[in-house]
Amino acid sequence: MHIRRQAARRAVKLDPDGPLWPLVARMLGWCWSPQQIARTLKRMWPQDSELHVSHETIYNTIYAHPKGELRKALLACLRQGRSTRRPRSAGQDRRGQIPEMVSIHVRPPEVADRLMPGHWEW
Repeated sequence: MHIRRQAARRAVKLDPDGPLWPLVARMLGWCWSPQQIARTLKRMWPQDSELHVSHETIYNTIYAHPKGELRKALLACLRQGRSTRRPRSAGQDRRGQIPEMVSIHVRPPEVADRLMPGHWEW
């Protein structure tokens, strides 16, 4: 059962011991963002999808490192330099909010008469 479980899992693309990690670490040392690195890898090997990694994979690999000097060096290479990753879902969702929005229930009563076309429409 243990062998089947391991076989079902996808292999890690950006393994710290793998061939792609030294290149990614060097690009991070050049102060490139993970988005830039992901795009560059796709341009370097357009046909080989095994050598493509997303920026999310790069972030996860950096933040998955155990505590130590290497982790501090990698975090210092990131532009924000945060020690922990803040997921996009954290915090308040600000999409769809209109500043200084006036509710339809607060409109003046003469709007309901509809005497003037387009009244109260912006």
